[in-house]
Amino acid sequence: MVAPGLETALTDELSALGARPRAQTGGAVFEADTDLLYRIHLHSRIAARVRVRVGEFAATTLEALGAAVRRLPWDRFVHPRQPVKVEVASHRSRLRHREAVARKAEHAIRDAARVPRRTDAGRPPTDAVGVLIRIEDDRAEVSVDASGDLLHRRGWRREHVGAPLRENLAAACLWLAEWSPGEALLDPVCGSGTFAIEAATIALARPPGAGRTFAFHGWPSFDADAWTRVLAEPPEEAVTPRLFASDRDPKAITVARANARRAGVEQAVRFEVRDLAAAVAPAPTGLVIANPPWGGRIKGELEAMELLSRALRGPLAGWRWALLAPRHIVPHRLGLTCEPIARFNDGGVDVVLHGGGPSGATPP
Repeated sequence: MVAPGLETALTDELSALGARPRAQTGGAVFEADTDLLYRIHLHSRIAARVRVRVGEFAATTLEALGAAVRRLPWDRFVHPRQPVKVEVASHRSRLRHREAVARKAEHAIRDAARVPRRTDAGRPPTDAVGVLIRIEDDRAEVSVDASGDLLHRRGWRREHVGAPLRENLAAACLWLAEWSPGEALLDPVCGSGTFAIEAATIALARPPGAGRTFAFHGWPSFDADAWTRVLAEPPEEAVTPRLFASDRDPKAITVARANARRAGVEQAVRFEVRDLAAAVAPAPTGLVIANPPWGGRIKGELEAMELLSRALRGPLAGWRWALLAPRHIVPHRLGLTCEPIARFNDGGVDVVLHGGGPSGATPP
């Protein structure tokens, strides 16, 4: 699962992790064994959530749906007496009442998981198992949430300023901008530091899922040996990063440093308080990546882009760039030659990731 518009970045990343994904709107479909499922949770930076398909069947009545749901292998995913939360999406189906479908499915799952198995011991987990039922053209697909908490929650961003970009969206932008850890990177309006911190964890080969648990850890079928095996796989080679982040707001830099410290990458990023109007190039070349604030730390939507435009045509003219902006803000109106790299929704706002080469030239 990913924000619609970022499917290409997701499928590319999944392929690099060993999957054979097929893109679909808002995500991708792929087959996975246990090791691959665990590996994707440990290493995927772009995915927001992973669900496991449990079954697929025709469903024209509530009774037929309940019977089919009851036959699915719930002993792999649900402990006896464990709570279940069912979400329903229905399109072109005779089963239009989603609440009724959810209630029927919940009852069927509880019935199927009611009798304790001899391997079950102690109290059942209190966290509810998330189940999604999609019904289209009277055909139902039933999936179980394998992730639990959304995957963008790395655990280090406990403070923020303004409306911060989600970590997985920042990772997708870095991927689509074709940034590599050996290239210098500058975010001159860093806010909470998301771009720079995410880049630092990439360069230092820090898996985004390390140190946290996922929904599959609570399944009856959880394979502790497989999880240990995936954790023990050799990491990518770490690279000494050249990462720079600045903001005109001292509070933003304080927050960004605290976030970087929690992520264990504070020494990998050079943070400083600096106004965009006084931008300087910290290296001869590199990538400028920015999510300019809209009416927040810099007053007015266009002022941030205008200042960035001047910097990119001035002291940062030797750098290529990727700027995230609302759909109605078009950088070439401000003197930048650019092309759209991706379009997606960020917090209810339609945004475009624009890219350009040195001195505003469109990249080949």
